[in-house]
Amino acid sequence: ALILLRTHGDVNLTGLITTSAVLTAVIGLAAQSTLSSLFSGITLQMERPFNIGDWISYKEYIGQVQGITWKTTRLITREDETIYIPNTEVSTATFKNFSRPSTRHVAKIEVGIEYDAPPNEVRRAILNVLHAHPEVLKEPASEVRLKTFGDFAIAYEAIFWHRDYADEPRVKAEINNQLWYALHRAGIKIPFP
Repeated sequence: ALILLRTHGDVNLTGLITTSAVLTAVIGLAAQSTLSSLFSGITLQMERPFNIGDWISYKEYIGQVQGITWKTTRLITREDETIYIPNTEVSTATFKNFSRPSTRHVAKIEVGIEYDAPPNEVRRAILNVLHAHPEVLKEPASEVRLKTFGDFAIAYEAIFWHRDYADEPRVKAEINNQLWYALHRAGIKIPFP
């Protein structure tokens, strides 16, 4: 059609071609971020690195995935705040998925104990609390490690597995509460500077 217009119609196609090329470039530049978001959204839908309901950590945000659209991924944080993350960022960034490969999750609690307390008694008291908590899994087994010798206390680390990352703050708070009572009953002091 262009050749026929040029040869038989005496139409100057230079202006038409130049205008259409400029118009295509302008539209392409204007739609660049939208197209990038669209393709990133399609990539996330195909690869499925996370699903709705998964807990993920992205940069400084930790939240539960509430929605995945062609443009953004929506998280709800523990503080009930909504975070919208552009899919172009999610598809190129490193993030953690706390819900995969399973919802089972390891947690750690550090507690400082006085130097006079024998390590075996401290381990026994902490493990008794961990074994008694209904949401701490029996397998893999919980551990208590002597971590460091500090200026005024010996730091112990309690390592345990629980069922769901969403419950971790509550489970840790309950265990910390029970640890205070268990250590107090055992005559083991938590020193302060």
